[in-house]
Amino acid sequence: MTQITPEIRESIVQRIDLGYSKEKIVAEFVSLGYEEGQAEEFVDLVQTDTSRVSVPKPPTPTPTPTPPSIDTQAEESPSPVTGAKADNVLVSVPAMLAQGLRVSFSEWKTFLYFAAFTIISVILVGVIFALLAFSLSLSLPEEYLGIAAALLMIFALVFLVTVVSAGLVRALLFRDTDQSCFQHVRWAVSNFWSSFTTLSSQQLILLNPLYLVAAPLILVTYSSTTISIYSVSGALILLSLNLIFILLSFALTSYVAWSLYMFVSDKGKGAKAVTASIFLIKGRFWSVALRTFCLGVLIVLVQLGGEILGEALGLRLDEYIAFVGFVSLLFIPILIGCTVVLFESLLKTSQAVSVEQESKMTVWVRIGVVSGLVAIGLFVLAVGAFAMMLFSLF
Repeated sequence: MTQITPEIRESIVQRIDLGYSKEKIVAEFVSLGYEEGQAEEFVDLVQTDTSRVSVPKPPTPTPTPTPPSIDTQAEESPSPVTGAKADNVLVSVPAMLAQGLRVSFSEWKTFLYFAAFTIISVILVGVIFALLAFSLSLSLPEEYLGIAAALLMIFALVFLVTVVSAGLVRALLFRDTDQSCFQHVRWAVSNFWSSFTTLSSQQLILLNPLYLVAAPLILVTYSSTTISIYSVSGALILLSLNLIFILLSFALTSYVAWSLYMFVSDKGKGAKAVTASIFLIKGRFWSVALRTFCLGVLIVLVQLGGEILGEALGLRLDEYIAFVGFVSLLFIPILIGCTVVLFESLLKTSQAVSVEQESKMTVWVRIGVVSGLVAIGLFVLAVGAFAMMLFSLF
């Protein structure tokens, strides 16, 4: 039988006294990261022990009690993933790999469902695209047909990637509930715009390092003096910029990569989801970086193992490429499973954030989004100017 702490018991008792329904109490606990079944069991235990009946009452001036925070859950309540007592330490690398492997095998039907959904959707998009292209060719001039077709294809791909990403993440995070994969896909479709704004905000922030790529292009293009990238000083400048670009991109990715997970967990959308992702990693960057690095090493080892095995089997070039790709494809569920386990560990050990801190960080996130848009424009202009300079030289 599930054991509940005195704090959780008292919180439920206070809500029953205030006339909260069982569904409302369960919803509050679920919003804090508890599993729905676990929350229902908590309420049932308290109602059984106290013989209370949840009867709605008129509003009273009594202040609404504060639900137990995520920190309280992390320290005192059983972990929804492992059932063990959680603490403020992130899941270890071996445990992350073991639990990720367990998730990937236990949820193989989920991965298969979304793989089939993706394949069928791509086929349907191709058929619809062909029909639309034919109908547009009858009404649009030929010079506009390519533009219209490209825009339709881009929208279809963005829609599909967003729905599949949000639906799969939600299915894995809510894997202990009774919801089907179809329900998760339907939720992802109905929340497409929120998912899209969240992913767009995340990607625009990740584009800010493009300033480091555009700067040397503009310098070489518009400098009045001859700057050779083959000189020692030019090579050192480019090498330094490349290293800063790589490190800055990795740091930004580590902080904002959990934006979609935070949105699916109902921690905000758009810039607020990115803000929640940043605070989730704040103060634990190196711990997360170590686990991310281990996953990267594992990816390289799997890729290398596939290549060695492909060579040992004496496959032809096309068979060899297909075999290596197939091995890498099989590893994707394990990688996603490890990522989900790491996120759940981060969420359970996260610290409370004040409204003021969240508001300030959200402003900076929005500035970063706008800055990403400017970075795209500057990069496009820099590449165009540099290409024109090379064209004039040759």
